[in-house]
Amino acid sequence: MQTVETLGAIAGRETYHTVPAVTLDSGVDSRWAAWLERGRIRDRRVRQRLSVSGALLAMATAGAAIMYALARS
Repeated sequence: MQTVETLGAIAGRETYHTVPAVTLDSGVDSRWAAWLERGRIRDRRVRQRLSVSGALLAMATAGAAIMYALARS
């Protein structure tokens, strides 16, 4: 049983890489600025959460170390 298929001619590279021209409307700059601002807000929120989480983890580790030291003595 043979499963060989005959393929037709493959289109040239030009047809795969042509991109239709896009006309930019007047709101592109305002939408881009809003996108960047949302990114800045999210970045600030993530950094704040990471710093708070790190501080809480450090305090929990210090508390566990103190409790371990008290339990050993």
